[in-house]
Amino acid sequence: MENQESIEFWLRAAAKDLVDAKKAFSSKTYDYTLSLCGQAFEKATKGYTNFLSKKEGSEGKPGSLELSKEFGSDIFELEDYNSALSYTGGSFEITQSLFNKKEAKKGIEMAEKVLSEMFAKMGRKLGDYQDRK
Repeated sequence: MENQESIEFWLRAAAKDLVDAKKAFSSKTYDYTLSLCGQAFEKATKGYTNFLSKKEGSEGKPGSLELSKEFGSDIFELEDYNSALSYTGGSFEITQSLFNKKEAKKGIEMAEKVLSEMFAKMGRKLGDYQDRK
């Protein structure tokens, strides 16, 4: 896969995960909502990394610290959401106590903010990818 194709692949996948997170929120599956927010961030980061390597010829992946300096500390929570279900073993009792409507709404807001900023750094708009079929 060419670098540009890889960037577009990851950005489309990230935007789709965010759309799916909103659907999960509407369905009141808050643990899944937060997991999808984390997945959206992870996929957007892969697209951003590919963008940077194309732009700067760099092969290095920015770490969490570099990303937090660029996009804010919300990225740490998004990273946690990405793996939260595996930490709880998918236990319903544990996830019910960790994930609620308020936290899920906050997760979606953080993901939208971070992804919007990340897409903008690449000269793209998140909304353009969410509207694609």
